[in-house]
Amino acid sequence: MTKAAQAQNDSEQMALTAPTSSALALPLEDFLNDAGSGLEEVSGEDMAVPYVSIVQKQSKVMDLEGFAGKPGMFMHTITRELFDGQQGIEVIPCHFRRFWREISEELQNPKFIAEHPANWSVARGAEFHSDKRRHICHDGTHANQIMRFYCLMVAPCEVPQPVCLTFKGSQIRKAKNWNSMLSVMTTEVVVDGVARKIQAPTFMSIWKLSTVMETGDENTWHGYELTSKGMLDPVGNDFDAEIYMQARDFHGMVAEGSIVEAGEDE
Repeated sequence: MTKAAQAQNDSEQMALTAPTSSALALPLEDFLNDAGSGLEEVSGEDMAVPYVSIVQKQSKVMDLEGFAGKPGMFMHTITRELFDGQQGIEVIPCHFRRFWREISEELQNPKFIAEHPANWSVARGAEFHSDKRRHICHDGTHANQIMRFYCLMVAPCEVPQPVCLTFKGSQIRKAKNWNSMLSVMTTEVVVDGVARKIQAPTFMSIWKLSTVMETGDENTWHGYELTSKGMLDPVGNDFDAEIYMQARDFHGMVAEGSIVEAGEDE
């Protein structure tokens, strides 16, 4: 084959293997329409909601080789992703649940016995021992009161994601205060031309949670600090409406008992 013929052949081969024209690329509108596809039949029963907890100096993860977290940081308990405690995280509270966690009486590494509803008669009225930070039940076992908020975390994560936040021990008072603030939130709506105030759903509000050092009984630990970041505008803002609907859907899943928690709640 002459050099001229070889060059012609090479040119033809390059034309056959050249990248396809950008005109065949997927239109952006089509791609955006595919957002979330593949999860159409996923319900709350198919989801495992992780915890976001505060890393303490006595947390088990502090003993893991290569763990880079420090006390006072927030940690995603499944991915081990860390969030700065002072900068904090932003969440939308979607649902609240209170219950008792019954444990054995050992102060170090107590064994889990059972989980009971908020009106559990054995623990109600039981004496609280501040040194043990537990209630002593009538039958001798110990119990911790747990207050749990199911939230949609919207920052610093790029995509809103459902998480659980647990309040217990010294943080119970803060959980009660948060519920008190949520219970008095109102929003204004216009019905038939008349403006009126109604109680706002909790999942209309955004809150910043950061961590603060606390002391007591010669011990130190990190606790929650809550700051309101305002309200969503689901009626007047399309972006807020989308987040609001995600939060409302998550509320419904938790309320009907169709989600499970995942990871270790320290």
